[in-house]
Amino acid sequence: MHKEKTYNPIIFLHSPKTGGSTFRDLLHEVEFQNNLKSIHAGAKGLIPKFSAKYFYRNKINNNEIYDGHFVYSDECVGADVFTLVRDVHQTFFSNLYFFFNEVDRTNSIKIKNLNYIKSKIDLNLDFNENDIIAIDELIKNNFLTSNPFTKLISGIPFEKFFFVKHDYKVKENDFNFALKNLEYFKFIGNANKMEKFIQRFVRTYNFKAERYRSQNISNYDRDFIKKMINKSYNLIGEYNSFDFKLIFKIEKMFL
Repeated sequence: MHKEKTYNPIIFLHSPKTGGSTFRDLLHEVEFQNNLKSIHAGAKGLIPKFSAKYFYRNKINNNEIYDGHFVYSDECVGADVFTLVRDVHQTFFSNLYFFFNEVDRTNSIKIKNLNYIKSKIDLNLDFNENDIIAIDELIKNNFLTSNPFTKLISGIPFEKFFFVKHDYKVKENDFNFALKNLEYFKFIGNANKMEKFIQRFVRTYNFKAERYRSQNISNYDRDFIKKMINKSYNLIGEYNSFDFKLIFKIEKMFL
C-alpha cells in the first residue's frame, strides 16, 4: 500500500514589497497539485509575531502551509520557515511610493499616520527628484519603517503601511537576535531572483507546480528609481544599516 508523504509545517513570513503575493499564487498551485492545505492570514495594519491562532489553529500542523505578513516567533521552531528579502534601496522606494499612492485610501491606520505626518512636515511625493527633500524629512523624523528585514527575522512586530508616527529603532541586541534566528530558517531567497527561489522551494519538497503569476508588479520608471537611489544612497543606507549587515549574512548562508 502506498504511503502518502508527510511534510513538516511550512511557514512563509512575508515582508511587504518582496514578491510575497507572487509566491502566494504559487502556493495555490502547490496546494492543488500536492494534497496540501495552504492558509493565508494576518492582522489588519500590523505585522505581528507569527501565531497559529491567526489561522484558527491551536498549533501548526503537518501538511499545512502558513502564509502571511508575520515576523518570526518561537511558534516557528520545528517548522520549515521561509522568507524573501530584497535590495534595501529598492525595497525602500517600493514601499514609499506604493503605500503613499496605491493602497486603499479608506484604510484608517494608514490615513491616521499620513495625516499625523502631514501635520508635522510638508509631505508631497510627485515622482520627481525633488522628492528627496520629503524623504530627508521623513527619515529625520523617523516617520518611515526602518530595517524591516531585521525586525521580521528578530521577531519585532511593526506596522504594515511603511508610514508610521514613530519608527522603532533596532538595537544591536535585536540585530544579534536576528542573526541567531537565521539558523531556524529553511531558506531565505532574494525577491529579485524570484524564479530561483521558487525553483528551490519546489525542488526541496519535490512539489508539482506548473503555473504561477507575478503579482503586484509596480510600473514605476526604473531609470527614475535608479536616480533616486543614487541621490539618497547614504541617507537610506544609514537609516537601514542593520538590514545591510543582515542581508550580507543571508547571502553568505543562503544565496
